[in-house]
Amino acid sequence: RICRDFQNGMYESYYLNFIPAVSRQKLEDIASAAVQSGTVQHVSRVVDQYLNFISLEEDLFSLRHQDREPISYYAINRGDVKDTEMEATMDIIVDSLFSVFVTLGTVPIIRCARGNAGEMVAEKLDKKLRENL
Repeated sequence: RICRDFQNGMYESYYLNFIPAVSRQKLEDIASAAVQSGTVQHVSRVVDQYLNFISLEEDLFSLRHQDREPISYYAINRGDVKDTEMEATMDIIVDSLFSVFVTLGTVPIIRCARGNAGEMVAEKLDKKLRENL
């Protein structure tokens, strides 16, 4: 949609604010579309907001996702879950937790039980934090 807007010259200036962080590939696609349409000079700002969580209280938050089913307890623990579904669920959880820590400006100490979904989340979150420090 953003690429179409570039091609159609819809706006005088573009301020792109993404709630969850956007993948490098998608950013490159958007940049290519801006170059091809000649609208690069109209792109004023591109910002990852890291807001794919909901703060309920000062010390309480809920992970946010468009479709609630993938991040439910049932989705992780049902007997017929496929590896690809589990991987996608873990990625959603990790991205949401990463957003929480970016917003807080802290690096967490990660502890978890071994041999379950929590360990998968912990390993992925640790990797993501190390890549982005």
